[in-house]
Amino acid sequence: MTAKRTVPLSIMLIVGITLLVAVVPLLIYVFWFAGHEFTENPSDFGVFGDFVGGVTNVILGIINIWLVAYIAVKLGRREEDSEAKKHLYMLLREWNGDEMYRCRTEAWELVRQNPTTTIKEFSDDNRQESRCLWVVIGFFRDLQTAVEQGIVFKNDAIDAFGQIFTWWDTVALRGDYPKAWDAEQKWHTLKKSIASRKGDQLSIWVANASKELDGCLPPPAGESE
Repeated sequence: MTAKRTVPLSIMLIVGITLLVAVVPLLIYVFWFAGHEFTENPSDFGVFGDFVGGVTNVILGIINIWLVAYIAVKLGRREEDSEAKKHLYMLLREWNGDEMYRCRTEAWELVRQNPTTTIKEFSDDNRQESRCLWVVIGFFRDLQTAVEQGIVFKNDAIDAFGQIFTWWDTVALRGDYPKAWDAEQKWHTLKKSIASRKGDQLSIWVANASKELDGCLPPPAGESE
């Protein structure tokens, strides 16, 4: 069974424009001068040629303006896509950089050693060792800010950081957001965006993160170690 061939869109556009330029002037001329007899005077054919040329130039001018605008928009979008991907790459490099790796490691160790401590309690205690936890939280706040400002595309940010964000939201914040927290709204917005785009995977991510968190919790009273 042979595959069905499709005509490229560019070829279809060229054929369509050619037919438009060739047929429209003739249709206009026939419609406008339908009641007149056919002439055998050569000078009349010169007038007809001027008419066809004038109408064709108008059509080509309109098409040219449309093509220039279309190309400009396409190039603008391509440049915007390139800049957005560049910024996303920079964020990925920052997240995987040595300094952020150290902060992530220390933040996780802090959460692991204090599994029942809420994010609000970490904030109220103002411990020096909790600084790295706030660096991690601040990274996701800045990520959402970049999305809101159009510096990074939302879907690309979610694809790159959705699972990572969900892990930290589950093990570190655990749904406990301090009131009047400057990053609260951005955190909630990012969380909702991830839930909307990754709903089918979100429950799996949360379950996996919860297992790691449960492993840090002490056993309930009356239960052996």
